[in-house]
Amino acid sequence: MHDVFSFCERLAKRFFPSFAVTAGALALVFLAGCTARTQPKGVAVPVDQAVAAWNAYDLYASDREAENAPYRLNASVRFGKEGDTRRVVVLIWSNGEAVAAGVTGAAGREGLTPAVDPIRMDVMAGMGSVVARLREARGEFVAYTPGEASAMVYNGRGRVRVNIGTPLPFGLRDFTALLRGRFHEVFGPVEGTAPVFSAKGNIIYTLVGGDRQGTLELRPDGLPVRWEENGKDGWIMDLDYEVWEGEFLQRPYKISLADADGRSAILLVKNREMPPRRFTTEQLALPLPPDTRIEQVREGRR
Repeated sequence: MHDVFSFCERLAKRFFPSFAVTAGALALVFLAGCTARTQPKGVAVPVDQAVAAWNAYDLYASDREAENAPYRLNASVRFGKEGDTRRVVVLIWSNGEAVAAGVTGAAGREGLTPAVDPIRMDVMAGMGSVVARLREARGEFVAYTPGEASAMVYNGRGRVRVNIGTPLPFGLRDFTALLRGRFHEVFGPVEGTAPVFSAKGNIIYTLVGGDRQGTLELRPDGLPVRWEENGKDGWIMDLDYEVWEGEFLQRPYKISLADADGRSAILLVKNREMPPRRFTTEQLALPLPPDTRIEQVREGRR
């Protein structure tokens, strides 16, 4: 992810003007198995154990990439600094990534570009009033604020990132991919190296290549529970899992992000649905009223 666009903070201040570092209420969305044994932190992991956990991670993520069914997520998002946070409710829906015929789940890692369905999101605050409507598709991002009849629009090859006074490392599509276990979409063709035990007995890998640097902590069953960005001022992300009704798989339901300056964002899934039918083009559209004031977003660099 090379190009980024940090415009959401300005929009958020329109809704929460007293919250100086509020980051994008408009774009915040974006957060049984094997039991680990306690181990001395930093001890090297036996090769066979490290390879088994990483292969389990790779298999889980690849299997989730093959799931292209429609989905709908209802979640709450709390963000800000301790003692000064805001909460919004978000509804996200999409038909999922529709991979072109003949393209496998490893398409991204092979340099191929699958077709991607749009993602729609409504942001609600207060008594359920909609304060923003968003739509992200390949090469396009729209954030519409009904109360002001204004919209911010981006067209290009980059990704819009969430901003809470400082850019988060993820955007809307990244957050939805994380919540669906599609980790390859977020971390890319990454290699886990130099595995060591965490204090909890999980395995910490140093990431090489791919879309993000840092370390990734996996449970022995391969599910990632923590990602730490490089550098002392980098972000830390924790993932929590649960088994949803009617399923056998554990899926992430809570994403917690925090940085060294005390900023945090917590996305908590309240309800997860898999509609029996695909959403129509109209249901995934975001038509702008004729009197909408449109601001084209300028492309920036990370």
